[in-house]
Amino acid sequence: DYHIQNIVEKVMDDNDVNGAVVVMDIKTGDILAMASHPDYEQDNVKQYINSSGEELINKAIWPYDLGSIFKIVVAASAIESGEIDLNKKYRCDGSIVVGNTTINCSTYDSHKDREITIDEAFALSCNTTFVKIGMELGANTVLDMARKLGLGEKQCFELIEEKAGYIPMSDEDGIGNISIGQGKIQVTPLQVTSMMSTIANNGIKYSCRLVDELVNEDGRTIKKIERSSPQVVLSPTTAYRLKSMLRDVTIFGTGTEADIGEKYGGSSGKTGTAETGMDNGNIIHAWFTGYIPSNNPEYAITVFINNGKSGGKTAAPIFRQIGERIIENIIK
Repeated sequence: DYHIQNIVEKVMDDNDVNGAVVVMDIKTGDILAMASHPDYEQDNVKQYINSSGEELINKAIWPYDLGSIFKIVVAASAIESGEIDLNKKYRCDGSIVVGNTTINCSTYDSHKDREITIDEAFALSCNTTFVKIGMELGANTVLDMARKLGLGEKQCFELIEEKAGYIPMSDEDGIGNISIGQGKIQVTPLQVTSMMSTIANNGIKYSCRLVDELVNEDGRTIKKIERSSPQVVLSPTTAYRLKSMLRDVTIFGTGTEADIGEKYGGSSGKTGTAETGMDNGNIIHAWFTGYIPSNNPEYAITVFINNGKSGGKTAAPIFRQIGERIIENIIK
C-alpha cells in the first residue's frame, strides 16, 4: 500500500531507525508495508558491498534473536494446552536458576514482594514467572506452538530470499532460554507480524501475501494470485485471552510507549529486548509487535531495531508513531 509504506518510511527516516518494519492486513494476510533501513541507492549498489551498515540485507525477512516477544508463544501454549492453572499466583525473587544457568528478571522492581498471575507477568514481562510456566509445560509443548504459529518457516513464497529463522528441537536448548525467547531461537520480523495477525484475527492464520496480481504494460491483468485457504491455529478462547493480555502490556506493562490512546482505539502488543551475545553482550535488539486498533483490529505492525537496547523505550514509540499516522490518514 503506497500510503502505508510512505508512512513507515517517513517515520523510520525521521527517527534514524536501523532495523525493519512490517505492516500486515489482519483480515487477509496482505503485506501492506515492508521497510528495511538503512537502505541503498539501486543505481550504485557496489558502494555498499563492503559496508558495515547491512544496507543490502532486507532485515524484515532476516532472522534475529527475539527475546520476550516469545512469551506470546509460551502464553498461547499455557492457555491452549489446558495444563496450566491460569489463576495460579507466582512469586518472582528477581532471578531463577535452571540447571547451571541463572536467569535474571529485568523488570523485578515492578512486581517484587508480591505474587502475580500469568496475565500480569506477561504485561510486566517477568522472566522468572515465564520460566516456571515453561518448566510446567515442557519444551516440546512450547516449541510445537511456535511452529504452529509459523515461526521457523518461510511465510511468503514470493520472497525467494526470505530466511526461515530457527526454532530448536527440545534437546538443543534449555527450557530456561526457550521460555524467554533467548538461546538458539531466531525469527524474522515478517514471521512475528504473521503471528500477531493470527492472534488479532481470533486464531485464524492467513498466508502472507505480497503480490495481488500480475499486469502487463497496458494495465491488463495477466494473472490473479489466488489466496490460500485460512487455517485455524488457535481456539477463539485462547486468542481472546491473549488479546486481553496484549492490551494490558500497553495499558500498564512494558509497552505503554506504544499505546495510540483511546481516541484512536488503543494499541495491543508485546515488547522484546533480545540479548545476542555479540560484541561481548553489548548488542541488544529491540522489538515491539502489536496491532491497531485494539477494539477492532485491522493492522498488525512489527518494529525491529538493530541494537535498539530496549523494546519498551525504542521500538514501542516507533510503533506508536506509525500506528497514529495510519489511523489518522488511512482508517479515518
